[in-house]
Formats: sequence, C-alpha cells, structure tokens
Amino acid sequence: MYPLVRVALMWRLTECVAPLHGCTNEFLLGVDFMKPRGAVMDFHKSEVRYREAERAVVISFRTYYEAGGTRIAAVRMTPIEVVVPATDGEQGIFLLTKKIGSIMLAVTVTMARSGRAWVPALNTNSAPASLPNKKELGTWIPLEEDMAMKGGLDARRVQNWLDDLGDGKTPLDNEDEVQIGAEEAKDRKLMLQLLRRRRQAQTEDEIVAMNVTKMLQACVIEEGNGAWGFPVVLVRKKGGEIRFCENYRASNKVTKKDVYPLPCIDGALEAMRGSLLFTTLAGYWQIMVAPEDRDKTAFLTKKGLYRFVHMPFGFTNAPSTFQRMMNHVLRGLTWSTCLVYLDDIVVFNMDGMELYVVELASVLERLEATGLTLKLRKCRFAMQSMEYLGHELSKDGVRPVQRLVTVVLQFPRPSDAVEAKGFVHLAGYYRRFVAGFGSMMAPITKL
Repeated sequence: MYPLVRVALMWRLTECVAPLHGCTNEFLLGVDFMKPRGAVMDFHKSEVRYREAERAVVISFRTYYEAGGTRIAAVRMTPIEVVVPATDGEQGIFLLTKKIGSIMLAVTVTMARSGRAWVPALNTNSAPASLPNKKELGTWIPLEEDMAMKGGLDARRVQNWLDDLGDGKTPLDNEDEVQIGAEEAKDRKLMLQLLRRRRQAQTEDEIVAMNVTKMLQACVIEEGNGAWGFPVVLVRKKGGEIRFCENYRASNKVTKKDVYPLPCIDGALEAMRGSLLFTTLAGYWQIMVAPEDRDKTAFLTKKGLYRFVHMPFGFTNAPSTFQRMMNHVLRGLTWSTCLVYLDDIVVFNMDGMELYVVELASVLERLEATGLTLKLRKCRFAMQSMEYLGHELSKDGVRPVQRLVTVVLQFPRPSDAVEAKGFVHLAGYYRRFVAGFGSMMAPITKL
C-alpha cells in the first residue's frame, strides 16, 4: 500500500545477472545472491537485510498482491509515507522526479525508519486525488557527513551528485565550452532608437577572431548586414583573462531607460549576515534578442559585421532586463534562500548542510525548469566565507575586503577638488564601517 521511491546508491555492487525480457529497472534477488551473504527476509517489514563489507544493507521489497494508494484531500498538505531502501536513522534528501497529476511532493530532508520515510504532499486541485501505487515518485539521496570539506564542495562532485538526482539534466554544464540557455520562447525587445554607425578600434585582431568563432559556434551571435555597428573593446580582468566587450555608449545615450531596480547593496549584505554556507552561481547570455532589434546590437571586426542573438551586457537596459527575469524565475526564494545581482546568484544558508542541500536543489530546479544554464567554472559551492560586492561575508558578519581597504589607504594625495571628491566617493563605499564618516569628510565635500 506504499508508493515506491527509486534510490541513487552511493556505492557499487558487482553481481552476475540474467536479463529478463520486458522487465523494468527493478530487479529480482535470487538464492545465488542471498545465501553467501546470509540475507534475511523480513515479510513483516517488507525488507531484505544482510551485511556487505562491514556495512549493514537494507533493501525494501513489495509483493504483487499489494494494491491501492495514498489518497490526499483537496487543497491540503498531507504527509505521506514512502518506501526508501535505507537503514534506520539514515537521513537523506527527497527530490520529486515529476509532478503526479495535481499532487506536488516537496523537496525535503527526512529520516528513514524501517525502510520508510515521510514526505509532505500537496494536492493543488479542488477535488481529492490519489497517488498511484507501485510507482516511482522521486529520488532519495543519502546525506553524507563529509559533504562539507574544508569549507566548500568541489564543483565536479556537485555536478555528479546532481546527475544522480534523476534524468541527468542539470543547469550546470561543461565548464570548457560555451553553454547557452534560453529564458523563454518570447523574445524581449531592446528599447533602442536610430543610431549612427561607428568604426571599430584596431585592437588585438587574433583575440577578437577567436571570440567571434567561439560565439558563432555557440549561436550567441550571427552574421549581420544592417546599418549599425559598434567597436569591440578588449578588457583585461583581474585574473589576467581578456574580456570581449562592445562599446555601446552611443546606443545607450539615445536609449529609453528601464528603471527596474537592482538590489540595494546594504540590504543584500544585511540579509546574508551571519550565514554559515554560501554558494555562488554564475550565468550569462540567457535572454534572446528580438529579431527586429538584433541589427542594433551589431559590432565591427576585421572580418566583418556580426550581431547578437542573445542579449549582451553592454546595453544600458541589460542589467535591469536580466534582473527582472531572474527575480521572476526565483520568485519566493529571493531574500530568504538566495539573492540575485545581475548575472550572479548567491545561495546562503544559516541552518547547516542539510537544509543547504534542499535550498540549493530548489534554486537549481527553478533554473533547469526555465532552461537557464550556469558557467560551472565560476560556480563555488558550500563556502564558509565569500567575497561579494567588495565585502567578505562569513558567520562572523560582514567586513570590507582587505585588498580594497589597502587601495583606499594608498590613494595618492589629491591635488585639486576633483581628485579630492574622487577620494570621498571611493572611501564612501565603506562608510558603514567608519563611525562619523560624514563629519570627517565634511571639509572635503564642501569644496
């Protein structure tokens, strides 16, 4: 009378098997397997118990006369009992494989007792509904004590863990390739007016050609033949890599501004203060450009004119557009589970590893359902501290990043009012950490 749950095992077992025609992914245990292991069949608890390499193994089974299912009242949250092959007291995370009619099962961390665990189920329909019997409902992943290793989870291990959750689909893609996800089928219009064409700056043609080839292969850009063109700008990042950018300043001057707000930095830092674990997820090139606006994104290179199919970040309205989209995708999770600032998502947790796994899975589930992808090489998981917008966050609170404080301390002595006000603006970023900052800077701000 219990629904079944498929289990992703954390260990491997080698055994001679005989395939059966028409059999599903379930299997039969025979005498050749059970006798050498001293297996015991407990029909009262519907489980087989034996020991393997000093480990107690419990495998739940069912008989074919079992019938019926769990009935859930209309528009009500009801805990249901599911079968999970796990030892008594073992904790794991349950993740829904797919929605069962009008019934939704919550992502939750639960404990197994006698091969069974409780999972919250919500019937979203106005009429009572039943869960089918003998049907896979989701995935149970045992939680390991060593999931947090030296303050962080290896990105590859997280990807392998996510692959075990079901069909192998995950928003974390190959870090060595350009991965593109589409936010929605409906294209978004860039609010641009008529622009005049400008020439491209002559800079490092080899790097430009390499980036163009890479983006063409990933369908990020396409060849253009319109009346607009903007120069390419190559910017060196702090890690030494070269960032491929376009100079859209002429476009931005005549663009109708989208004033959708970005998160307040002070508010974001306060929301994450005292968190135990942090995860940063990086995404890019997620939003499609409407076909009639693609000519307005064109850029000039030595080998020709190209235009963007996916929205670049050089446009004045790109941050607001992306922020609006991400707030919509993660609605209900922002400010409590995660924060979004432009193309970065921060998942923060104040309750330890068990709840962190659930929260991370919830965020990744939203991204996967929307078709968004992440840049795995830039993702960091389960960190005990992190740098965010010039600040260092940890369980001890918020403090300024030391290397940026050094920049302020080593700022050259201003020689005129313009340089003096530049120093005030630079130092003012950390004014929250300096008591009486306004009074101290008053003589300079009056200049």
